[in-house]
Amino acid sequence: GAHLSTDGNLASDSDAKVATEKAVKAYADTKLTRSAGSGQQITGTLYTYALRPDANNTRDIGEETFKYRNGWFSGTVNTEVLNITSSRTKKRDIYDYSGRGLDIINKLKIVNYKYKEDEFLQNHIGVIAEDSPAEILSREHNAVSLSDSIGILFKAVQELSEIVGVK
Repeated sequence: GAHLSTDGNLASDSDAKVATEKAVKAYADTKLTRSAGSGQQITGTLYTYALRPDANNTRDIGEETFKYRNGWFSGTVNTEVLNITSSRTKKRDIYDYSGRGLDIINKLKIVNYKYKEDEFLQNHIGVIAEDSPAEILSREHNAVSLSDSIGILFKAVQELSEIVGVK
């Protein structure tokens, strides 16, 4: 199992398969809430049971009003499907992108690297945030925004299709 430590990080219990020092750290910009009964709510990061699975071995993080957002995880996150919200109903200030995707792609310096904290020293291919155009970066400019990168790649493919005469 896991619990929230006093510093607000997700930590493993002694019976967990992952050692505490290797536990996933989770940071959220919304507070975990739990009903206290009579319409009251208790909020805070000291709930040791807030992330424990229920009887069905599941646990939702957040409610309609307080959804888990802006998490950070160290290590590999595996999933079968990752859907990035793209509905018009979730967006505002929508307008056609006028930049050139190929120009942004051509500014990228593609490098080989290993993560410092990867005990297996696996080789990776990608970019360094500090050396990359802002259009593909997170708000903090320390990570690649996958959704923005995909949008730029779509635009670049459209530009290439126009160059070679394919529509």
